[in-house]
Amino acid sequence: MTPKHRFRPSVDDALESRIALSHAGGVAEVAAQATALSITVHGTSRTTLPNAPGSPEFVVLNGSTRIRGLGNVKFQGVFGTNASLPGATTTGSAQATLRGRVGGTLAADFAGPTTDLAPRTATTTPFNFHVVTASGAFSSLAGTDGTAALTLRSGPAHRGVARGQFTLTLSEG
Repeated sequence: MTPKHRFRPSVDDALESRIALSHAGGVAEVAAQATALSITVHGTSRTTLPNAPGSPEFVVLNGSTRIRGLGNVKFQGVFGTNASLPGATTTGSAQATLRGRVGGTLAADFAGPTTDLAPRTATTTPFNFHVVTASGAFSSLAGTDGTAALTLRSGPAHRGVARGQFTLTLSEG
């Protein structure tokens, strides 16, 4: 069967130049997204409570977020504190992994005041962070310092473990 109408381009410039420009715009958008760090991650928390006086308390965070232009980011982190020690602080480390068409990883260290890592009511604690390593779409963030706010809320502990929810907001600068 033959078509009734033939395709007739109405533009004088070549199609190749339009394709190249559209791809360049996408690359610029991805680069802009990865250079300004402002991310909010939501997920679940699992806090291991101290089993003896002087023992540390740890919380494991598993969550995710979506970064426009980059895709889904999986987040895992561990924070620990020992409030029984004088001058104790809460420290942590975290890893973010970007999957999909533009991959990358980011590892950061966190430091902040001593806090309850299994609060029954939502509690927000400020942290400072430093990006230790970064690759792929996150590579421009290597060496970045910033602030973070970790909000935790846990349910009742069962056999020394409290499960809950968290929100972590990271901002550059």
